[in-house]
Amino acid sequence: IVQCDGERRILVTIRDISRRKSSNAKLRSTQQKLQRALTAGNVAWWEMELPSGEVRFDERKATMLGYTPKRFNTYRDFTELLHPDDYDEAMEAMKKHLSGEADRYEVEYRIRRSDGRYKWLRDVGSVTGDEGGPTTVTGVVIDIDKRKRAEIRLERSERRFRTLVENQGEGVAIVDEDLEVIFANPAAEKMLGVGEDGLIGVSIPDYISSEQEELLMEEVEKRKLGEKSTYELEITRPDGEKRLLRVTVTPRGNSDEGYTGSFAVFSDITERRKLEQERERQRRRLRELHDTVDRFQATTTEEQLYQVAQKATKDILGFDFSTIYLVENQTLVPVELSCSDGNCSRSSQSINEGLAGKALRRGKTLWGDDLREVEEARPTREDLRSYMSVPIGDIAVFQAASTSKGTFSKRDVELAEILAGHLNEEIKRIRLERELQEQAIRDPLTGLYNRRYLNERLTKEAKKGERYEFPIAFLMIDVNRFKEINDRYSHQTGDTILQEVGKLLKDNVRSADTVFRYGGDEFLVMMPNTDGEAKIMVSRLKDKVREWNENSDMIDFPLTLAIGVSHWSSSQEKSVEEVLKLADKRMYEDKKR
Repeated sequence: IVQCDGERRILVTIRDISRRKSSNAKLRSTQQKLQRALTAGNVAWWEMELPSGEVRFDERKATMLGYTPKRFNTYRDFTELLHPDDYDEAMEAMKKHLSGEADRYEVEYRIRRSDGRYKWLRDVGSVTGDEGGPTTVTGVVIDIDKRKRAEIRLERSERRFRTLVENQGEGVAIVDEDLEVIFANPAAEKMLGVGEDGLIGVSIPDYISSEQEELLMEEVEKRKLGEKSTYELEITRPDGEKRLLRVTVTPRGNSDEGYTGSFAVFSDITERRKLEQERERQRRRLRELHDTVDRFQATTTEEQLYQVAQKATKDILGFDFSTIYLVENQTLVPVELSCSDGNCSRSSQSINEGLAGKALRRGKTLWGDDLREVEEARPTREDLRSYMSVPIGDIAVFQAASTSKGTFSKRDVELAEILAGHLNEEIKRIRLERELQEQAIRDPLTGLYNRRYLNERLTKEAKKGERYEFPIAFLMIDVNRFKEINDRYSHQTGDTILQEVGKLLKDNVRSADTVFRYGGDEFLVMMPNTDGEAKIMVSRLKDKVREWNENSDMIDFPLTLAIGVSHWSSSQEKSVEEVLKLADKRMYEDKKR
């Protein structure tokens, strides 16, 4: 009511709100439809009047959070229930929407339930209004708690997985169906020797040879069939170094997607494989060494033993150049040589000089990488570098060399020393056997072969005579007046006379002839392939006896020899034994003269 011209009048303002009413009616209709549609799901709606800020909530939101509608409505400002960490983000989203910066209000946040725990909700809203501005904000709240928590667990799991993968020692990589790397951890990059650009986008076939690529393609076909397998793959790094990887591969993809690549875990087994190969090599060498020792024990002469030893050093230890020096009269004499290029040259040397002499004197192995650095070394070739000198007791020295530096390892030296130890024992064995054999077939007084050995030699020479048709001459020899020598000058003088006669005979027969002490003061000379030369030999021996008499005063009468000669050949009817008896008979006839 207002005063106008002194009269009281009613002022009426009319505003057309038909559009607003229509919009609100449509909105309420929409809300009712939405309400009916959402009652079946875990969704609720809400509405805010502007500018008052009054909020109306669907009862489902209260139920969703474990509240009664009445209690929930006591929170006129629902922001009181927001999780502190989500408050700023939710308010910022609302402000942007109300200010017109965003066409739609959408935010995810945690809100406190009635039991004090928080639940994840997704809030989607929009603004309605007229020319005067926004009048209502309507939103839909969706319960995303299970999904969100699952996503958080998955994210944490992925984070832990990535941390684990990136920090473990094994290489991990994921490749697509074209074998291009789409993920690789630092260990994988290190193994493949990549630079700062990493492995992403790198094609695996670029790292392998054509032979290895064939193997890789076979494995890819297995992946396409859904098979998982483990295999070994040799790669060549950008710096040219070859490495061996042990790879375990699992196919990626599912029945709908098909094969989409592979997930690979791999480790560098290059050093381990080298170690395994080295161990196997050492086991093989030890087996060969054992076999060599067996062959050592089967040898009967030093010459055979040195040949077996030299072959063993080449087969087992792989030495290019090696020599066995034997100690003879303070001199190292090369008895067995081996060289890969055929350029073998060794000479005798004093045990007081050279590397071999030093090793022998010290009784200790000397080895190194460069002979040029060894003062005592006297190499026969200027290109020799690595060296090894191993004493074989005090009997011999084994020496090896190579044209490369660093050829011999500590294990090589140990094996060579083991071989040298066995070689030392076998040399002693052969020499002892030879000494015992000599003692069995030689006369201890004169050093000549005895009658026991005569039978063995007669058989051998007779067979050779039959095969090659050559005769054998026999000289049966007796010392005249030997009993008188013993009686007048003592048996010791008699023994000396026998030694002198034995030496005279041995020094004056041919190298092919053999002298035996036949028994007592009798001697026998066997002369293979001889006929008329026997008479010449008899004359020479008697001349040598006369010379001995001129130069000796051991007895006061001339020493003389009675000699009987006979011959045997395969063409005659007489046996060797009969021919020997004939020589003995003729000797006695000569003694009577």
